Amino acid sequence: MRKFRYRLRSPLGGLAADLSARTVPPGEAATPSVVIHRGVRLLLPEAGLYWEDLAWLSFGVALRAEELGARCPEGVYLEIVSLDFPLTDYRPEVAALAMDGWLRAEFDLPDTGIACSYAGGADPYAFAWGGAEPPAPQPATPDAGAPDRMDAIPERHIGELAVTGIEFLASFLRTGRLHGIGIGSTLGEVDRAIRHRFVDVVAEEGESLRRDYGFVEFYFNPGDEWVMSGGSIELHRLASGWDMAKEWARTMGVEFPRHVAWEDVRDELARVPGAPEPKVSDQGGFLEYRAEASDVSVIVVDDEEEERGYHAGHGDVWSVSLWAPVRAK
Repeated sequence: MRKFRYRLRSPLGGLAADLSARTVPPGEAATPSVVIHRGVRLLLPEAGLYWEDLAWLSFGVALRAEELGARCPEGVYLEIVSLDFPLTDYRPEVAALAMDGWLRAEFDLPDTGIACSYAGGADPYAFAWGGAEPPAPQPATPDAGAPDRMDAIPERHIGELAVTGIEFLASFLRTGRLHGIGIGSTLGEVDRAIRHRFVDVVAEEGESLRRDYGFVEFYFNPGDEWVMSGGSIELHRLASGWDMAKEWARTMGVEFPRHVAWEDVRDELARVPGAPEPKVSDQGGFLEYRAEASDVSVIVVDDEEEERGYHAGHGDVWSVSLWAPVRAK
């Protein structure tokens, strides 16, 4: 098995992915596969793959499929073992870049210019595919003059009407529950409520678990089973990673804008029956609004020099956190 680490540094943090894969003799393949080109196939891991990752991994193999077929006329099966990445730096195209890097290392293939570079501007990353057409349009980034929300989201979460992120946050502040889960929910209950890609990070001693969905994180304490002890919605990540908001809208039916103004959340909260009156405190460059009844706190940027862009601006919500006054049992 070979592991390939793709890294691209940029002023926004960069892009990253870790791909582990191996070749399997055609006669020994037992898992579901995707036919890429004649005898070239991509085998799926038992846990499955997110559809967008699979599309870009397949595209990465397709770019080199003829070379692989010529080198391995009897056929070659490529088994994906794992694809990991920091979700805060995620673009689905990175799966194809990691796949190309893995193939070059595994089969000693030449570099054909398949790459990504930081270009800045509205869409900060430029991808080069050697003249080939990618499997889907490049992610759209709103124009500077466009409304700061998504007016049309394709492939919306089936069976659940989409709501705005502002409405969702106001409900969260009132109830301390999001998508029906909160402090004390088990990991199994979270699995059933949140149908979205994630990365689990377990502390070395097994004393805690952090589940990262991109800009949403949950924290768990151990016991007979993992139990939620807190969570956070890191809204500031959407300013430079708007694709995360679009993906959340598709899978969870909630439409978040790139920037969330606290004033908009507060106005929406005022329309919610039984809404709490958050207590405010100065946190040095930030203001914290804490709703003690629901155990939810909102951190708001309080630096007048901070302007909206790839960062949250003055008056924007930085994060919304769910905290437990005592350790969950």
